[in-house]
Amino acid sequence: ERPASGIGQIGGMYPFTRSSQSETMSAIVRESPVPIGQYAADLPDSARRTLERLLAKDPHKRYQTLEPVRMDLAQVSQETTSGQTPFPRPADDEPPADDGRTPYVGREAERAELRQLLE
Repeated sequence: ERPASGIGQIGGMYPFTRSSQSETMSAIVRESPVPIGQYAADLPDSARRTLERLLAKDPHKRYQTLEPVRMDLAQVSQETTSGQTPFPRPADDEPPADDGRTPYVGREAERAELRQLLE
C-alpha cells in the first residue's frame, strides 16, 4: 500500500513500494533505494545528498542525531530560495488526491507544528 498522500514520495515516486504491504516492508528493510538522481534529477545536490543519507541502509552513513539533519535541511532551504530548482510542492489549498484510503486523523497539532517548522 502507498502511504497517505505525499508521505514518503521522492520525485513523485515511493522508493520501496511493492505489490503488498509485507513486500513493501521487506523492501524497506532489505533493499537499497533506487538512486535519487534516476527519478529526481532536478533536485539540488544538497537535497539529493540529504535524502540519500536519510535513506541509507548502512547505519554509519545515516544521520546519528537530529541536528545535522536540521543543518542540511537549512542548506536545502537556502538553495531552493536562492533561485535554484525548488522541490515540487502542492499548494496548501490544493485538496489531497482521493486514493480511497482513510486520511490520518487526530494529528492536526503535530501537522501544524511540522508545517511551521518546514516553513
